[in-house]
Amino acid sequence: MKQVKKLNNQKAHKQISSNDSFIIGVDEVGVSALAGPLYACATYLISALPDSIYQEVKDSKLLSPKKREILARELKKYCCYSFGSVSSKELRYLNLHQARMLAMSRAIDRLYLSGIPDLIIFDGTHVPIKYQGIGVPVIGADNIFLPVAIASILAKVRRDSIMVKLHNLYPHYDWASNKGYPAPNHWQGIEKFGLCPLHRTERFVRLKKEERDE
Repeated sequence: MKQVKKLNNQKAHKQISSNDSFIIGVDEVGVSALAGPLYACATYLISALPDSIYQEVKDSKLLSPKKREILARELKKYCCYSFGSVSSKELRYLNLHQARMLAMSRAIDRLYLSGIPDLIIFDGTHVPIKYQGIGVPVIGADNIFLPVAIASILAKVRRDSIMVKLHNLYPHYDWASNKGYPAPNHWQGIEKFGLCPLHRTERFVRLKKEERDE
């Protein structure tokens, strides 16, 4: 297996060249949210990034919402990508590990492949069963490997846009700002109006509340 180039000083790895491996990066967002879907993105580069974009790529959590949106628009010009999601309804019957594996598998299954990948890098500690022969889990991969960092950004922007739309259905929870995560304004909405059909299970929300109150 060819050496996988890593990020330098938490920057994206050196630009791809003709003899580089065909590497897919996969990451997911929405795991700790109280409401809304869990989203994953799978991506690989089809051409080298301009240096001005390359220098800005990092874990999506380290970028402002505005910066993520700008980068996502530019990154889509240089990569092939696809999304996979697990709905709020499905999340009521799956544990978070199962949901993560399913979302990431769906993202890869929908990805247009120009050949057989040499490696699939997953952010985290596990690889979906169907990809265990070719997949490698790496903790913090979204700040180490360029394809995973790109997947992190695209997944975050995609899910955020979904949550803004869902805010119009249930404005009491202010999902336009908190994106379904356990922010104070979200808790206030839950305490006043209770849970809605797009929330995770009552048990999950209760456990998150207990964590908050500790």
